Amino acid sequence: LGNFNVTAFQDREGLIWLSTSNGANIIDLNAGKNYALTKEGGLMDNFVSSFLQDDSGDIWISGGRGVSILNKDKSAVSYIKADKGLFGSSGCSDIFKDSNGIYWLGTNNGLLFSFDKTKGLIKKFVLRGVRNNWVYHIFEDKQGEIWSSIAQDGLFKIDMSLGMPANFDMNDGLSSNDMWATLEDVNGNIWIGSRDGIDIYDPEENKIRQLTEAQGLFDNSNTRLDTDSRGRIWTSGRTEGLSIIDPEEQTIQKLSTADNVLQGVIVSSVEIAEGRYWLGSDEGEILSVDLKNKAYKSIRLDTADNNVGNNEMLRDVKGRVWVATLDTGIEVYDLENNTYSRLGTGTGLISDRVYSLTTDASNHIWAAGNEGVSRIDLEKMEVTNFTTKEGLGANDVYAVAEHKGEVYLGTSNGLTILTPLKTKENDHLFWEVKTLGVNQGLNLVDFAENSFTFDKNGRLWASLVETLTVIDPIAKDSTAFNTYISGINILDERRNFKNIEAIRESRTSLDSIWSKDKKGLVAVNKSEKDSSYLARNQITWESVEGPYQKPVGLQLPHDQNYLSFDYVGLQHSNPDKIAYRYILEGIDNNWSPISASTTSENYRDLPPGDYTFKVASQGINSVWSKPAELSFTILPPWWQTWWAYTILVVLFLGLGLVILDYRSRWLKRENKLLEDKVNERTATLKKTINELENTQSQLIQSEKMASLGELTAGIAHEIQNPMNFINNFAEVSNELMGEMCEELDKGDVEEAKDISKDIMQNLEKISHHGKRASSIVRGMLEHSRNSSGQMESVDINLLADEYLRLAYHGLRAKDKSFNADFETDLDASLPKVSIIPQDLGRVVLNLINNAFYAVTSIPEDQRDEHYSPLVKVSTKNLGDQVLISIKDNGPGIPDDIKDKIFQPFFTTKPTGKGTGLGLSLAYDIITTGHGGAIKLETAPGSGTEFLIYIPMKQS
Repeated sequence: LGNFNVTAFQDREGLIWLSTSNGANIIDLNAGKNYALTKEGGLMDNFVSSFLQDDSGDIWISGGRGVSILNKDKSAVSYIKADKGLFGSSGCSDIFKDSNGIYWLGTNNGLLFSFDKTKGLIKKFVLRGVRNNWVYHIFEDKQGEIWSSIAQDGLFKIDMSLGMPANFDMNDGLSSNDMWATLEDVNGNIWIGSRDGIDIYDPEENKIRQLTEAQGLFDNSNTRLDTDSRGRIWTSGRTEGLSIIDPEEQTIQKLSTADNVLQGVIVSSVEIAEGRYWLGSDEGEILSVDLKNKAYKSIRLDTADNNVGNNEMLRDVKGRVWVATLDTGIEVYDLENNTYSRLGTGTGLISDRVYSLTTDASNHIWAAGNEGVSRIDLEKMEVTNFTTKEGLGANDVYAVAEHKGEVYLGTSNGLTILTPLKTKENDHLFWEVKTLGVNQGLNLVDFAENSFTFDKNGRLWASLVETLTVIDPIAKDSTAFNTYISGINILDERRNFKNIEAIRESRTSLDSIWSKDKKGLVAVNKSEKDSSYLARNQITWESVEGPYQKPVGLQLPHDQNYLSFDYVGLQHSNPDKIAYRYILEGIDNNWSPISASTTSENYRDLPPGDYTFKVASQGINSVWSKPAELSFTILPPWWQTWWAYTILVVLFLGLGLVILDYRSRWLKRENKLLEDKVNERTATLKKTINELENTQSQLIQSEKMASLGELTAGIAHEIQNPMNFINNFAEVSNELMGEMCEELDKGDVEEAKDISKDIMQNLEKISHHGKRASSIVRGMLEHSRNSSGQMESVDINLLADEYLRLAYHGLRAKDKSFNADFETDLDASLPKVSIIPQDLGRVVLNLINNAFYAVTSIPEDQRDEHYSPLVKVSTKNLGDQVLISIKDNGPGIPDDIKDKIFQPFFTTKPTGKGTGLGLSLAYDIITTGHGGAIKLETAPGSGTEFLIYIPMKQS
């Protein structure tokens, strides 16, 4: 065996692997053999630190110069070392494979590499600048975050959901650490501009090649990279000129601005049309370039001291050119109309010093400056500003870019990402803000101007002046982190709880417990009482749980009811962004307002009862955790306990029995007296009830007789007409009989026959009118006698018409001055219906009489000159029901008595004019007798309409 054993590992075949400074020892326990794998056997280095077996069975061995991978058959070894992507490492110290299949390689000098085996992609992470210490251990937590321990430098965490950045510099093969610009060309290659040339990274080949003056650049300083519509790269730096690189043709065209009368260094460019460009200088001049025609024109900005320097120009969707300046905001040129305008702090811009411009997917312009960033709505020309008050990492923003709806801002204090969100209520737009800084893996946090590029894989490439940072697409983090109740404060003092069971076990297993004094450990009698605050105040609990020893089954006396609670959310990314809300069930009706405080309010004078305190935390991802809970009980004072209540109940029961016995004897005497009085009152009450029943019967009979009187008056008028016809035709027939006899005496038989025909016609008319009179009399008799309760098939139209006319003539017979019109609207499609004719006739007659009464109750001097009293009776076939409507144009019924009109004995007529039973009887006849309904529609001044609904029972 070699010396310096570090790690022991057992593979799937049962072999034991030991890491040593002299290679790997492999022990086969079954065969009783020991093998050694060293540099001579294929290892990259004899120093071995750890092992890992992947899904295919290959053994990964970390060592002094990198990783050796021994295949499953142990017949071949492959390597991962500096030339394969482990740039800057001096050896591999640990290997770990996460849940996504990514291998993590810790090094001997504080670097951490992620290796995607399927893509062959290696990324490097510098753990906060640590370069000299070992990465001893790597593991993954349940949120997918990668943790690593560093010798003498603590514990570091990589949050993969935040698109953990990988950082690169000259140690990774770049030509310079002084980097300023990035750009992806049409072939997917990444261009990195620096003070010492351009690095072109091919992600497919994982290779970097350099462009300098030796390869044809105008100058080695290339701090600005732009691309045109043909895919050519325009690059400029510190000199008065630029290079135009054609990646397809592999040519470089140099353009000296000094030769074309442009003062200053080129710091920005924009393509205003195909083949036409504007170049901006750091001295406020613009050079218009037409490459095809080799035409150049110098344009001086309107303000002499204006600077376009270190900024940007862009062309919006309307063809206007936006030029960022360092003194006066933004110049906007309308090339079509040859006009320009200016945006600055006077027009709402956050700053007159503008470093960077971009256009988002909604064609809004974003302008980054030294006081924040402005969003410009081109349609409304409205400006919305963002500063640290809205969550920016810093107010000085040097780079801005939009990707998939999100806006990325490079500040002097990290990368801020603005995500637009809309409320459900009113579609209002608001922004979610998060910032990546040192805690999220950035080595540096001061971004270079205009250095943002998104590649085809959605990764962000950016320069932080001394390093190149690559950030993977940031996944939506939906992780809900744990929240814990970390403490309980009783009477404003923190109280600590211990595991009672463990204490009890220790005290039962030992005769004494040990305490330390100046002389050392001394024995203390275990029978001594606990003098702590919790023991003195009889605060009890069953056990404790969790990392903060939360008490379970906590019970507090009634005088220990002044509480508050401490809590913490275990969210290691952006811990300063954690927010909390809590509720004490049993007291609070709603959750508390959201706050960053880690201590609840004080709950004073809690009444006895059971309570549950709940608290939840929210991280920067806006996801709320599952609430942490603590249940406890406030015990009642002794006089509110069950045994105190039991004693009181017993005392009250004893006293009650004494009082009950006395009351029983007294009540027996009183009951005898009361019984005599009750018998006397009962006899009197029976007599009174009999009298009331007789009175009620008389009133009902009176109502029927009143109805009969009204009907009789109408019948008398109706029967007079047929009787007059009978009398008249009888007299005429007598005279004709005389004439016929005379003609027979004369022997004129033909004349006598003619006279006999006239007599026969008169007799027919006498018979007809006699039958009519009999029908009227029969109807009167039917109305006058009690209802038989038998259903009969009746023509509702004939019934309604007959009772309308009888009511009218009855009122005319009683009062010669009565004058009113009536109409009928009878549905001819109405079939015969099974009803109780006498009862329904009474209802119809009563309602028609009331309607005539209503229309004539308005005094003449109060009537409108066009008013004409009118009662209308109509019927309608509703399919399954018959509708009978009785409507008048009288004064209507006031709202305050509408609900009373169907009550017995309620009437609006003067005393002696009505009994108040008509509508009550009508209601009973319709609802109970016929299973129908009667409704009222009225309004003061608009008349009244009674609607009768009778179920259709056709015959």
